Amino acid sequence: MTAVDNPFEHAVDLPNSDDVLSSVETPELDSEDGSLSSDAEPSSDPESSGAMPSVEENWSYEFLDWGEHRFGVRLPSQQALTAFTMATGAYIPPDIQQNMSSRFIYNHFSPQSYLFLMMRLMDPNDVEFTEDTFGDIVRLLVEKAGEKLVAEATARAKVTAAQRARKP
Repeated sequence: MTAVDNPFEHAVDLPNSDDVLSSVETPELDSEDGSLSSDAEPSSDPESSGAMPSVEENWSYEFLDWGEHRFGVRLPSQQALTAFTMATGAYIPPDIQQNMSSRFIYNHFSPQSYLFLMMRLMDPNDVEFTEDTFGDIVRLLVEKAGEKLVAEATARAKVTAAQRARKP
């Protein structure tokens, strides 16, 4: 029996974000204890704090609102939702589940929203983005996609019914 290459063994191939991250302001750390320095309090001005603007320039897809934050997203198609469900199932190894979850988010969030979300989730001092945030945002994305798919299916069914009604 010959070994078959596992198509999932490679990590998710994400672009190098050094250029993007270099433009995001990060708080200064106190060199003594590693905590935020007292003069590094978050600003309420999004431009000076490195926070994501409420509307992304040149984003031609949809927006997903979570609390006060607006994320640029592409709503997943039916096949993407099916693949995501299958790839994160109980019998799938955890490393593959993690890679597929990362790929799903990367494919469906704008680059700016993706980086904003990841940076906020990784910030140990961020009390707004908790362990539940990622699941909440993914659930909202999937629900919004589901609503769109149901609306499209309903519209197609109405067209089909009208066409059938016209036939003698």
